[in-house]
Amino acid sequence: MRPSRIRYNANDSLKAEYVVVKARNISKPKRLVEKRLGRTIERRRIKLSGTASAKIERQPAEGYVVGDQLSAEVIVSESDKPRRLKVVSGTSTHKIQQRNLRGNVFCVITLPMRSVREAKSHLAADIKFSLPVNENEN
Repeated sequence: MRPSRIRYNANDSLKAEYVVVKARNISKPKRLVEKRLGRTIERRRIKLSGTASAKIERQPAEGYVVGDQLSAEVIVSESDKPRRLKVVSGTSTHKIQQRNLRGNVFCVITLPMRSVREAKSHLAADIKFSLPVNENEN
């Protein structure tokens, strides 16, 4: 059994029966109705934005393991039964929202994480590295 992994690239996806999603902004579930083989299938689509993550908690689909995770700026998920929205720990200005998704959940990254740029210090040009000179050599 392979270890769990975090995915960051565009169009990476997760599929499971139970997924926990967290983000700064979680949209209201949008109703999707589809007819397949004479049956009406009703699903809900949710858009997660603002540093979002989705993690498999139970019953992963084939090819996934419990603990697999998506992390991105925007994730779109579809589920049969989204549970209620709740606010989890965070500072008062950056409240993180969490929602449990159940029943044939599919999540996909639509906008990957912005790359982290290293800040260049104006002092970096002044720093000079020199090797210590050993006077005993010669």
